[in-house]
Amino acid sequence: MATTSVKRQAKGLPAAKAAASAKVEGNAASGSGPAAAEELISPKKPRIDIEELGGSVPRMPDLPGSHVHVSTYMLMRQVVPFVMHGLPGALNGLDIVHEKELVACPPLPISASDFFGVLRNFKEVWNPQNCMTSVETTSMYEAGGNLLWADMNLGAASRNSEHVINEEPSMQQVIDYAEQFFTLKGGGASPSMQLSLVYPDVLETVVADVNALFSGGAPSAGKTLPSKVNLVAGHPLLFAWYWSAGLALRDNDLVRVRALWQCALSCTIRVRLSSDPKELIVATMQISEKHTGFQKGMTDNFVTWSKKVMKIAEPNASAAKVATALASKSISYAGAKTSKQMILAAQTITANLDETCYADLRMLEREFGRDIMTAGYTKLPKLIQTVKGMLDTQSFTFKFSFVIRMMVVTLRQQLVTPSWLTIATMDNKAVDGKKQLDGSQ
Repeated sequence: MATTSVKRQAKGLPAAKAAASAKVEGNAASGSGPAAAEELISPKKPRIDIEELGGSVPRMPDLPGSHVHVSTYMLMRQVVPFVMHGLPGALNGLDIVHEKELVACPPLPISASDFFGVLRNFKEVWNPQNCMTSVETTSMYEAGGNLLWADMNLGAASRNSEHVINEEPSMQQVIDYAEQFFTLKGGGASPSMQLSLVYPDVLETVVADVNALFSGGAPSAGKTLPSKVNLVAGHPLLFAWYWSAGLALRDNDLVRVRALWQCALSCTIRVRLSSDPKELIVATMQISEKHTGFQKGMTDNFVTWSKKVMKIAEPNASAAKVATALASKSISYAGAKTSKQMILAAQTITANLDETCYADLRMLEREFGRDIMTAGYTKLPKLIQTVKGMLDTQSFTFKFSFVIRMMVVTLRQQLVTPSWLTIATMDNKAVDGKKQLDGSQ
């Protein structure tokens, strides 16, 4: 395997030297909030380049006090350039030798050294020859890689393509994952364990051209590694890594920077060779189901699942036929086998809702959870049916959005509880006023 000859080791943790060398600017100016972040990226280019900033120094954005509905994509368009700008200087301060372009750094090797400062790996790393062999025979390859290879598809054109259908994660979910997975734990553990972070999942990626797997790496080693592979699932976790790195750089927390960099160079990347949109959608549905039961925030809600189903379903096919076809591909939802009823619900949702409706549902889910409306396949179709039956001259979108927003208002004011929003409520059946307030039926 061709690798660079550059050694990656930190000679202790010279915090003072590191802090002086990093020269990372922290708090964002008050006028550089998320609303201005569109200027940081061209929608035609998924990867964020520092050059797009017009020579200005990227800043870590401040998190708004109320961030339930803040755009995670907009914030990450500021966080990623900040991390990519500040990380090389921080690594220099830690005496960690690296390539000029961090994306060219190979994954860490397994090291026999017992020297405390050595960055080390615990898994087999990316092997160009094995990669080629595996891709030629299975169209897939998995090995230890560099987290920075994963392109998060932050560009609008990439997010809205038929290849990748992902619901934007909430910023609260990103923050929760950052605290859960990318915060150093103290108390009783050995020093080496305290300084260790492990990326908790496989980075699921895809490339359409096999040459993309041999377009990067250190100049001295030739083009033997990837420079960019497209992330198709697991965005909240990768966002959480960047958010954690941004906070560590902003605060000059070089111990955490070191741990996060070691984590980045010892993650597992699974890459698929495919240019078939339907094949990729099926893969993302199966990946989503993998997390059912233990990481619900990484799974599709029923609205996203419905969008994917209608992308891969045979046009004009009956619900029963579509359900049978999905079952043959081992596609399920929330652990349940695909049924005719699920497909009928998916057809109703995608045939009636537009982006305005989806945005309102996202607002409801972020504030009050999935169970109210988007977790299952019964409430939402029933609500759509009720709204369509309203005697009003306004458009369906107007009426649907009005109903969802009134739900949000009444829930905020605690006029009703989430348990009140049942099938009976969606069906517009009259219930006693007292029962409406306490949720009983």
